[in-house]
Order: sequence, then C-alpha cells, then structure tokens
Amino acid sequence: KISKDDVSSLHLMKAKPDEDCVINGSPIFSGKVRNANVVAEELLDKILKLYVAHTLSSTHSTAKDKLDKRWVTMAKSDQWESFTRLITELQYVTLHSLTEQQRVVFFLNIFNTMCIHLQVNTQGALMVKYTACLIHHKYKIGGLDYSMTDIFHILRGNPKNPLSRRRQIRGRDDKRSFVIENVDCRIHFVLSYLTVSCPFIHVIHINTFEEDMLSASCDFCQTHISVDARKE
Repeated sequence: KISKDDVSSLHLMKAKPDEDCVINGSPIFSGKVRNANVVAEELLDKILKLYVAHTLSSTHSTAKDKLDKRWVTMAKSDQWESFTRLITELQYVTLHSLTEQQRVVFFLNIFNTMCIHLQVNTQGALMVKYTACLIHHKYKIGGLDYSMTDIFHILRGNPKNPLSRRRQIRGRDDKRSFVIENVDCRIHFVLSYLTVSCPFIHVIHINTFEEDMLSASCDFCQTHISVDARKE
C-alpha cells in the first residue's frame, strides 16, 4: 500500500532543473484508461481549483510567489494526492485516435496543467530556472516523454528555429505524428506560463471548443489591450 507521503514524494521534484525528469512516471494508475481529452480536462480542472483554493488566483502572476510556502501547503493537501494519482493515467492514454482539433484541445489543457504542476514541484521556483524546467521536466503521455517546450512547438506546427534552423521535434521522434498542421493562432490566448503578461487559465472543452477559444481570446484582449480614442 502506498501512503500519502509516498505519493507526494514520488511527484515532488528531486531532479535538478537541467536534468531530465518525468514527473508523472510512477506506475500508480490502475483501471480502465479513459479518452485522452476527458483525462486532460479533468486534470486541469482539478489542479486549477486547487491552485485557486490556495489563494493563488487563476488570474494572478506567480512572480511574487516564488518559494512561497503556499506551494508547499498545496503539495501536502489531500486534493494534491488525488491529482498526483490521476496524472499517472496520462502514461496510458492514446492520441492516435484523436482528430487534429481534439489534439489541440488535449495539448492546450496538458500544457497549462504541467505549468502549475511544475510550480508546485519546484515550490514556486519555476521562473528561476525557467528554460531548463521547460525543456527537461516532462510528462509521459502514451509512452512518449513530452516537455512543455515539446508541446508548445507541437501546437505551433513545429516550425524551424530561426537561428539554428532546426525543429524541436525532429528525426525519428514519434511525437512528430502529433504535430498540428493547421495552426490556430488563438492558442496564444490560452497557453499560460503564470506570469503577468500571460493569459488567464481556461479549461478548453472539446464540445465547446469555439466558445472556449473565443472566451479566452476576449479575456486576454480585455485585460491586456487598452485603446485611447483621444490619441491618433
């Protein structure tokens, strides 16, 4: 039997930011594996509610919350234990049967879930080792390891880096099968790194995709754009 402390220790970050680390790699999940989008939506909904419950508003930047004890308190809660058990289901979901739009919804929700997850695991220090964490800390999804950087580039069509002229997902990497071909620019109104300039966090649902994307886009524009009609 795995205790609550055991579950927490399996998912709290022990690796250094520049070391590869799968943060949902513990084989705890048992049961019938559900549809990938159902799992992703539930994961983001759970961690977002937990995030807000610990006075870390979904509209609030974490810039002033680095190394804050609230992240530690969040990681010790019963809800966090439930989340860390559920996150292991991602290891077994299948993405091959999803349409491109369903993959967009899946990766948007997983990206934002992972961002909050990393903040908890690093106890709010994600922004301190920003680049390293985005590259080296990963989710195992359907047998493949995905970093936040991988997911970001998958959603953007995996373009070439303008400097290196290399793609993030390349060669014989099986993740190339899931790269989005028809890129929806509205993803940038949804993807959040939990900074002041980032969008509010929204759970995107496959059944209300257009409405959810429109809502996220409007929220971002209303929050970050102002027009002074007095100026030409």
